[in-house]
Amino acid sequence: MVLSKTFNSLFHASMNFSIFESVLFTMLFLAAASHSIFLAILLFIKSRKELGLIWLGIMMIPICFWLLNYVLYIDKIILKIPHWYGVTAPILYLIGPLFYFFVRQCYNLSYRLRWYDALHILPFIFILWKWIPVYGWSTELKIDAIHQVYSMQRPSSVMKLFSLNQWPLFTLGYIIATYFILNRKIATSKIKNPRLLWLLRFTLLFAIIFIIRILMPFAFWIVDLNLNEGVIVELTIAMLIVVGIHALGYVVLGRDKILPQYIITLGNGKYATSPLTPKEITLYKNKIIEYLESEERPWLNKNFSFSQLVNLLEIPQHYVSQILNEGLNTNFYDLVNTYRVNEVKKRLHSKDLTNTYTILGIALDCGFGSKSSFNRAFKKVTGETPTMWIQANISN
Repeated sequence: MVLSKTFNSLFHASMNFSIFESVLFTMLFLAAASHSIFLAILLFIKSRKELGLIWLGIMMIPICFWLLNYVLYIDKIILKIPHWYGVTAPILYLIGPLFYFFVRQCYNLSYRLRWYDALHILPFIFILWKWIPVYGWSTELKIDAIHQVYSMQRPSSVMKLFSLNQWPLFTLGYIIATYFILNRKIATSKIKNPRLLWLLRFTLLFAIIFIIRILMPFAFWIVDLNLNEGVIVELTIAMLIVVGIHALGYVVLGRDKILPQYIITLGNGKYATSPLTPKEITLYKNKIIEYLESEERPWLNKNFSFSQLVNLLEIPQHYVSQILNEGLNTNFYDLVNTYRVNEVKKRLHSKDLTNTYTILGIALDCGFGSKSSFNRAFKKVTGETPTMWIQANISN
C-alpha cells in the first residue's frame, strides 16, 4: 500500500466530524469545486486568442479534483465509490506545469509550445503509470486500501512526512521557479507592465499557500499533535484554497477593483468586456507617446509596424488597439503618419533641406513608403495637399 500512503492526506484518518461539521465542510468544498469549474468554462469562453487564460482555465480542473477529494473523504463517500480511489493522485502533478504555462504565456504572448515542453508532464505520466495497476484492483481491494488510509497512524519519521508531501513539494518547485523567471522578465522589461507586476504578486501568494501546506504537517509532527487535532492542517489548507478560488472568481468577474480584471464592463461597444482599467489605459497611452517621441523615433523607419509596438507593451494586440482608440482617439497608422507628417512639415521649413531634397525625398526619409501614401496621409492630417500647404505656409 505504498501508493496509498504517499498520495492520501496525512490526516484523513481523523475526519470524524459531527453531522453539522460534515455538512458545513461538504458545502464549502463543493461550492469551491463548482466555482473552479465555472471559472474554467468562463476563462475558455473569454480567452479569445489569449492562450494564457486557457492554461489558467485548465489549471482549475485539477484544483477541482483536489477539493472533491476532500468531500469524498470527509463524508466517507469514497467507501461507496471506491473506484475513485487514486484518481486524483496523478492529476495533482499537473498544477505546477499548468501554472508555469499560464505565466509564461502571459509574459511572452507570442510563445508557442515546443516539443520539449512535453517534458513538463513526465511526472504526471510517471505517477499515472504507477497507479494504473491500482485502478485495476477489485472493489474489495480498493475498499481495504481506503480503510488503511483512514486508520493510518502518525508518521514515524521526517522522511515519512516528506513522502506524504511529494506533490505539494513538486508544485512548489514549479511556483518558485516561475516566480524567479517572472521577476527576471520584469527587471529586464523596457516598461513597467502592471499586469506582470500583479502576476508576480499572485505567484508569490500561490507559493506562500503551498509553503504553509508543506510546513504545517511538520510543525504539528514536531509538537507531537495527535491525529484528531492534526485534521486542522488539512482543513486550514483547504480553506485557503477555497478563499483563493473565490477571490480569483471575483477577479475574473470584475468585482475586485484592486486586482486586474479579466472581464469588466467599462461601457458599450467593442471594448465592453475589455480587461483594461482606465488607469491601465492611461499608463500604456503615456508609454506609447513616450516611446514615439523618444530619440529613437521609430516611425522614421518605414518598416515600423503595429507588431513592434505590441511587443514593446507586452500585451495582446487587441488591447493595444483599444489603448489607441480610447486613449488617443486614433489608430496605429494614423498616429504614426501624424508624427511623420509633422516631421515633414518641420523639415520643409528648413531651406537647407529643401535645397538638397525634393518633397518626396523628405517624405521618404521621414518613413513614408511611397508618394501616394505620403500625399494621402498629408491631406488627412492637414486637410491640404503638400503643394497647397507649402504655398500657404512656406515663404519664398
